[in-house]
Amino acid sequence: MIEFLYLVLKYVLVLLISVITLYIASKLMDKLTANIDEWKEIAQGNVAVSIYFAAVVLSFGILLSASMKGYMSPVIAPDIGTYALALAGDILRALVGMISSVVTIYVALTVYDRLTKDIDEFEELKEGNLAIGIIVAGMILALTLIIAPAVEALSHYIYLKLFGG
Repeated sequence: MIEFLYLVLKYVLVLLISVITLYIASKLMDKLTANIDEWKEIAQGNVAVSIYFAAVVLSFGILLSASMKGYMSPVIAPDIGTYALALAGDILRALVGMISSVVTIYVALTVYDRLTKDIDEFEELKEGNLAIGIIVAGMILALTLIIAPAVEALSHYIYLKLFGG
């Protein structure tokens, strides 16, 4: 019975952690990209920014999912303390996912912006350039799919080092 309750608790926690993490990550990303206020542009109906930022949020979700792979696996433990330790480790995995997603996307956008000196992507996004919004969204998603296995490995490594198991 305790295993069932533990899994129900993990389900509720993964839902809460995911929503909170996606919210925090999107706010951090908005703050890091000082040359564009994504939420203001979206509120004004800028579809190009919406496409780009939807890719950012989707990317956060993919990387968070990679960092939490195996999260819902049952833990058969002899006592409540072991379950609590496992939950702490799962929360750590979510933090690794959030941090890695923000860093990955921010670095990717910065490098991409510097490589494409002839186009100011953020200025084009502010002007509503859908073509730029789609290309930047595609670049973010492609990079996310490439980096997701590394995020999974990093999260697993940190989990094993701190929680041994």
